[in-house]
Amino acid sequence: MKFLRKLRQVLRSDAPSAPVVANPEPDAPTLDNLLHEQIFTQLPVLFPDLQIEKQGDEFVLRPYMLTLEASVIERTEHPDIIVLGLDMRLRHPEFFPGAIVECLAGIGENDFDAINRGVQNYLHSVLHVVIEALEGCHIPNLDIVSATNEVLWHPLVSELQLQGVWARQIDQTDDHHFLTLLKPYLLQHLTSQPIQWLKVYASKLPDGEFIGECMLNNEPWQEGLTVIQRDTEAWPTAGDFAGQKQFFVFRQCGR
Repeated sequence: MKFLRKLRQVLRSDAPSAPVVANPEPDAPTLDNLLHEQIFTQLPVLFPDLQIEKQGDEFVLRPYMLTLEASVIERTEHPDIIVLGLDMRLRHPEFFPGAIVECLAGIGENDFDAINRGVQNYLHSVLHVVIEALEGCHIPNLDIVSATNEVLWHPLVSELQLQGVWARQIDQTDDHHFLTLLKPYLLQHLTSQPIQWLKVYASKLPDGEFIGECMLNNEPWQEGLTVIQRDTEAWPTAGDFAGQKQFFVFRQCGR
């Protein structure tokens, strides 16, 4: 959640913010209700073959044996935009029973827009790549081999989500740059767990300050974050904000 706190600092203006969510009227939909409605609406659009069942506050996604739990954990109102902190927990009984945890920001002019964009962000990154891994998708030129036990890993990468300067310079970005950058350091940290995951967020403020996050299997990976921060020093931001975000899954060959 550190990057969400930093995001609030970046967006904060002289005008006071209202970080507290007012109690809804008895018949008014809650933020969680809006979030669940958007998930239920958008899932079939991106994954038309998915069988979706709502069980309480969770979504059961068949045939992949996935369970998705989603909630709004934070709301901050700025003069022009709303920032919602979304907590998404994706479970698989065999590969990640403890859940792939993703905390992301949904940003919009109102609650609906913020939730809509946050859900799109999640479905096109985390869920899309996880389903590809469960389906056995394989991109041979991305394969990596552990030097210690010669285990072969099949990496899958999400689309590179771009912000600020990078959103205007898409032709200068590389979807595989973070993987290439972190590969020499990553292999020694991959365990016997058949499916593992990595989240990378890197941004540079107009004053040059770095804001980033590097989470390996839900845990902060400081070595990876240091490598990423060093890489951003060469970004051609020219005093503007720039950000990149990407999600990775590593599946052990044959598992």
